[in-house]
Amino acid sequence: MSARLGLMNDPYSTLSGVQFLDEKLAMLCTRVARLSEISVSSGKLTPLQKAAFQLIPASSSLANSIKHLIKEGYLLSALVLFRPLMERVATLSYLNTREGAVALWEAGWPHGQRPSLRDRLNTLMPGADVDILDSFAAAVTKYNSLIHGDPLAAQQSLLQVSEHEHAYALDRDYATPARAHHIAFETALIIVFLIVEIDAIFPDDRS
Repeated sequence: MSARLGLMNDPYSTLSGVQFLDEKLAMLCTRVARLSEISVSSGKLTPLQKAAFQLIPASSSLANSIKHLIKEGYLLSALVLFRPLMERVATLSYLNTREGAVALWEAGWPHGQRPSLRDRLNTLMPGADVDILDSFAAAVTKYNSLIHGDPLAAQQSLLQVSEHEHAYALDRDYATPARAHHIAFETALIIVFLIVEIDAIFPDDRS
């Protein structure tokens, strides 16, 4: 009975996108645990590794927050958090691939000198074709819209309450599983990119 009640209170847990997100978060957890050991045992970190230690914990926290918000039905809030998660992972990728970028980071990553988010996102998929990069740019526009709260952002909390009637979610949204799946799946993909960066910046020499 208690298991059934839990499922009723968390109907999105069975979605394939949410399960995929849980799987990738478990992988990320093992990396973060290993980094904790490195931070204690390593006497010297490279400038890139120091920057990574500033970006990775916050990225992990944001990703886990998104998971919990999805399962609680707060889909709009989960979407809003995706933007800073995406930015941190893209920044880490840029620092790892662009000469001189770490020095700019150490200088405070000043506005007006830092690369655009699109340029940072492009480093996640070197060699990708224009269509894929354009889809990334479109995603940036969508998530920027969520931050600013413009009319496009309002559509992200729109519910279909009947065949011909729509309404805006006032609180939890358990009526749009497709939206929940999409948010979870996109978050899982960003975590995959994050794991790739972690493994490249902190190679595991124990094997």
